[in-house]
Amino acid sequence: MKVSGELIKENPTCAWLRKSCLPFALIGGILSITQPELFDMGMEGLRVLQLNPELSDNPKRLGEILGIWYSPFSALSVISNRVTPLHCDTGGRPEWMDFMLALGEYDNG
Repeated sequence: MKVSGELIKENPTCAWLRKSCLPFALIGGILSITQPELFDMGMEGLRVLQLNPELSDNPKRLGEILGIWYSPFSALSVISNRVTPLHCDTGGRPEWMDFMLALGEYDNG
């Protein structure tokens, strides 16, 4: 497993993660109510990583990132100022859900 290249060194992405702890905790709380099994599996995955950082290509950095990672999800995608094509998430189960959060002002959303 690899630590994302965007998180290898301190940069604006890491600062943004630190500032986003409350929204991510809120999303986790919502998930724990709406999909408790998915929440538990996500949290278990993070516990496994915390207990076994050697599973990563960069154990030290993984530990540091897990200290600021407040989401039960193992990944995050940011789409900024662009139109995205319709797509189908083939990596999950039909009963699971993805969260999409829109921030800022926009038209025709």
